[in-house]
Amino acid sequence: MSCSKTRTLISCPPVILSNMNAPYSTTRTLFPFLLVFSFFTTIVKGQDVANCHIADDIIVAAQTSHYAPRDIDSNFSELVYEEFISSINSGQQFFTSSDLEKLEVYKYTAGLGGEKTCDFISLSIDTYKSRFSALAQLLDETSKSPISFSGNDVYRTFDKEELTNQNWKSYWKSYFKMNVLFAIIGARDSTDLERTPSAEEIDKWKYQVGQNMICRFENTINSYGAIDQYITDKFLKSVAHAFDPHTTLYSMADFKQFATQLSKNTMTYGIEVYRNEAGEIEIYNILPGSPAWNSNDINTGDIIIGTGAKGVKPTDFTCMSTADVQALIETSDSGEATFHLRKKSGDEVHVTLRQSIVEVQSNIIQSYLLEGERKLGYLYLPSFYEGEGNSGCATDVGKALIQLKREGVEGLILDLRDNGGGSMEEAIRLSGIFINYGALSILSTSVLDQLETLKDMDRGVLFDKPMVILVNEYSASASELFAAAMQDRNRAIIVGNSTFGKSTAQRILPLTIRNENGNTVETDPYVIKITFASFYRVTGQTHQGEGVQPDIALPSQYSGTRFNESSYPSALSFEPVTKKTYYFPADPLPIEALKELSTRRIQNDSDWTQYIAVLSEEQEEKKDKSVPLNYEAFYQSYMDTTDREEFFIHLSENLPYSVAPARYTMRFTSVNEDENERNIRSISNDPWIAETYQILNDYLLLNTN
Repeated sequence: MSCSKTRTLISCPPVILSNMNAPYSTTRTLFPFLLVFSFFTTIVKGQDVANCHIADDIIVAAQTSHYAPRDIDSNFSELVYEEFISSINSGQQFFTSSDLEKLEVYKYTAGLGGEKTCDFISLSIDTYKSRFSALAQLLDETSKSPISFSGNDVYRTFDKEELTNQNWKSYWKSYFKMNVLFAIIGARDSTDLERTPSAEEIDKWKYQVGQNMICRFENTINSYGAIDQYITDKFLKSVAHAFDPHTTLYSMADFKQFATQLSKNTMTYGIEVYRNEAGEIEIYNILPGSPAWNSNDINTGDIIIGTGAKGVKPTDFTCMSTADVQALIETSDSGEATFHLRKKSGDEVHVTLRQSIVEVQSNIIQSYLLEGERKLGYLYLPSFYEGEGNSGCATDVGKALIQLKREGVEGLILDLRDNGGGSMEEAIRLSGIFINYGALSILSTSVLDQLETLKDMDRGVLFDKPMVILVNEYSASASELFAAAMQDRNRAIIVGNSTFGKSTAQRILPLTIRNENGNTVETDPYVIKITFASFYRVTGQTHQGEGVQPDIALPSQYSGTRFNESSYPSALSFEPVTKKTYYFPADPLPIEALKELSTRRIQNDSDWTQYIAVLSEEQEEKKDKSVPLNYEAFYQSYMDTTDREEFFIHLSENLPYSVAPARYTMRFTSVNEDENERNIRSISNDPWIAETYQILNDYLLLNTN
């Protein structure tokens, strides 16, 4: 595989969530896990530690191509060490304090490359194996021992200095008990939650939880091949992340998944799954127009028993995370797979599908009309994706805007919430749709000694109506470049929350690997996404670490402590730059007047005021990380969390507007009808969109007056 050295990416790293449950069995024990684990990791001992020298190549690549390469010293090694330990020390509770004492000997040398790096990786592998075996045995013993939920025990975490061997055992036993409680209460009917669990119920779930906990660790390791490779890969990725949070090492499989996120189209079967309460892989969504959709043989609610030809033992999904199952389903080398399914009727069927190109659902633009006192357009852009030629997101937004103009909209809401970025070129092209010409941003790269002005080179504006851009804490990178450019030119009102705070750009490079004879060759076991540039506002200011600040702030959608770019230990920081740029801001917007109207509206709305109060309560509750292990107290805590009053439940009934797809964008097919119904429900029940509509309506009214 060859990788382009000029492709420019600005994106946040993907977040992968998984959930592990497995069917209950009364005949198996956990000891086979110990035996298989011991044999499997022993036969590859030393095989992957040789890859430790790849750390040297990551350092060389970064020193050559990184925008702000770090000095390779004890401070850098500390960053590598802390990132690495955090990535393998599950919940910071996997290792004991004595384990960490052994590893910390290398804290200031492990990241320097050479033999010290290899020695540290080897020690980490041995330490991890030893601790994993101890944990597997402890969970096996705990799952066979009587447990009670009538005492005053609580689950809590320990500081690393407190994690003596005894406290380590105490933590994992309490963690085990907590998971048993969650399993019991999660499997019950809502009318049967208060009942104290019977001994038989506890026995059933404690076995299953013990099996699943080992399963989760073992599957993570097996996805890398073995512990040796797992630890080595985690360390190499930590070396990359020590330069900055977005310099990332990818295996070829990881890179394929990453590239899909930036694409408008992908090869897929069109099946999305989750692990249900019974531990089975259940289909929860079928992509419209996909092979699964067109087969008419697959339905939501079907259980995937496995994949493989009829008569052949199917792939066992029992110990795999949901993310790994999804990846396995979609990465068939042949492009064809036979799914062994159990229907709701209990019948088992085999359905063979061949992958085809389907639009990536997370990259589809939503275009709707909000028709009330005024007719406004609504566009949701989930990412700054690329396409072949000029068919990226900017082109798609342009087409949607032409159609909205035909509908006679008086203004636009552009929703960039949760848009983690994508292509810088697409962000520049999109900006050009809304402004005439001139500077948009300032770019500083590792290649050029001078600052470069990023400009819209095309005269003319495609859409000149008033606009509001809706953002939140997870609007990042390319989203921030675009929002900042519009804000500096007074072209749009920014509404929502402070954005993520990432003003760096990355590109993909192949990693050069040294062979044993000292020669250098380009191979493809890894590629590196490396930060090579930073971009500044057209004023020379930077939003790195702080984010783009909204003109009108709304209550956050996310409770708890704000997590942004500056939360990463390896985050870069930049000073403002000075460069003469030519841009032509419009007249100042009436921000203070609009802010006052919005604040008054929210303060007088009972749903908003209750919502804000609950957000504050939740932030306080999160400071207490203990969980009661007495069933009565656990049940009460669970009910306190789940029984919170729902807010905005009548919002869709009282909206000052109706939601409808733009007639020019709607092709009336069953696929679109189904998709549009879901989208309309989502938009109609979103209070942040409702308030943004009011803000834009206020602005239009002020302009009229």
